[in-house]
Amino acid sequence: MKMDVPMLTIDSLVHLFQYLDDFEDLKSVSLVCKQWLQATQIPKILKNFKLCFSFINVGTAIQEPLSLFKESNRVFSNIYFENVKFTSIDQDFWTNWGAETITEVTFDYKFATPDLPGLNFLKLLLYTPQLKTLNLVCSLHLCNIFIKELTAKERKTLFKHFKNVKELQLYFSEVCIDTLNFEPWLDEFENIKNIDFDFYCKKCPIPSKTYEQIFYFLNRYGSKVKGLHICDNARPVHKSVIERLLKIKDMKLKAFDHIINQSTSKLFSDFLATQSDLEYLTVNGSFKLEVFKQMPKLKEIALANGPPLDGFEIFNSIPKLQSLGIAGLEFYDEDDFNNTYKLGQNLNLKELHLIDATVSFEIPFVQRLCECFRNIRLLNLDGAMIDDEGLQYIFQLKKLLELKLSNTQISDKGLIGTSSNKHTAKKRKLSEVRDPEYSINCLTDLEVLNIDFCKRITPKSYESISLKRLKHVSGQATTISVTAFKSLGKHCPGIESLNFSKCNTMREKEIESMAKSISGLEILELQNCSILNEACLKSLMLHCKKLQTLDVSKCDCDVQSMAHKMSPEHFAFILLIQASLIL
Repeated sequence: MKMDVPMLTIDSLVHLFQYLDDFEDLKSVSLVCKQWLQATQIPKILKNFKLCFSFINVGTAIQEPLSLFKESNRVFSNIYFENVKFTSIDQDFWTNWGAETITEVTFDYKFATPDLPGLNFLKLLLYTPQLKTLNLVCSLHLCNIFIKELTAKERKTLFKHFKNVKELQLYFSEVCIDTLNFEPWLDEFENIKNIDFDFYCKKCPIPSKTYEQIFYFLNRYGSKVKGLHICDNARPVHKSVIERLLKIKDMKLKAFDHIINQSTSKLFSDFLATQSDLEYLTVNGSFKLEVFKQMPKLKEIALANGPPLDGFEIFNSIPKLQSLGIAGLEFYDEDDFNNTYKLGQNLNLKELHLIDATVSFEIPFVQRLCECFRNIRLLNLDGAMIDDEGLQYIFQLKKLLELKLSNTQISDKGLIGTSSNKHTAKKRKLSEVRDPEYSINCLTDLEVLNIDFCKRITPKSYESISLKRLKHVSGQATTISVTAFKSLGKHCPGIESLNFSKCNTMREKEIESMAKSISGLEILELQNCSILNEACLKSLMLHCKKLQTLDVSKCDCDVQSMAHKMSPEHFAFILLIQASLIL
């Protein structure tokens, strides 16, 4: 749940958080403020959950109580500060919040202004003895400054807490180029098990001086670095960078994200051959795929702009592979079926992403694809050249939980079939399928369906969907009707989330039908729906009692006007709307 709180009094906040305290399943709360807010206006809630502050002045005031909710027994374990200005840091105040239960802290200053963060935020860590994970997002240089400001006693306490830290995430962007400096206090994380190092420089090249600092760190702490991502102006890194990576001793990565080109392809393959512990690999560029045989622990692979494939056989040598993503799938020798589309049997793969594939998903390719990946739970064919006939094979992947078909040329005929009401139709062999006998309703376990921007999908498809386990439907820029919403509510009773952004054919009657028919909604996205008005929102508020996230950004609705008209018990709903307009 994301909330904006510019207009609420303390009494209103009391009412709001008492309301939230009843939600045992609430995952997180984010507070976003454009005006000054005392941190004491926020209670102890969210045990084992995440509390996020964004653009807020955090401090204490003598005239205010240390806690508004002494009755609440909830505390949080994960706290996230994004561009927060600290006006005071008081031990009693933070310990009263349950600071001793905090195990993860994030300081995020990607968009810091000269007046941020204010006071020495590292003093907060003096009161978090159970800290296990520390995330420094563009804030290492502030830590360098603040460490020096601490007294000897404070440094001793801080470093004692550092010894409990197991995971350290370091994220840098172009704003860090001139301030990047790794100082000796990092040695105090002596029991750390995992360091994620991410330098994302998109607007300008990384200068050589900065690279010297990067490799100073990697050489010194290489054995603890498990995740590495260096983005140098969104272009392939220089050959010398990979050469230096090869020279780092004892670096055994678990996650690696890299952009390469032809000149660095061989070196990159040589480097990968040394990383037998890799579990997550993302590569933009071409390299020798045979190197996968030396990485038996790989769980997820994402490839873009790689070489044309000789089928999928190479991936069968990776026994633990669970997710495979290929952007721009292309095969060579497509005319020779026996030598192309080599798939083999990969029964462990659970996720298959073939995005913007250039290969045509026609018979026999899609037939073989479904035979060899019949155990997958997620299939992503966004932008693929799949037609209605090809869908007939997809609909026989009985274990599918999530299906993404956005930006494809599928139509009502393919999605719901000619036998859409015969959900128990006799199964035929894959080789015999020609007519659209199978429909989306054959995927009885399906939970997520994405048909964004499928221009040939009409309300008829929505009216014919009948899936008891379906939870999320996304149909951006498609056409939907009153009857369609009524049908979804009746035949898909488990729906919790809808995204019908950019559906400008919707009117007030469609929104009212949605609210009445799908009252169990928890998440609703209606961005860029120009006809959305105050009456629509009132209907949602009246009928959708479980709604936790509502995005109506870029819509015609006067939230401030609504706030003044509604009674206090509606504040939580109003905050949902405001958050979407501000974030």
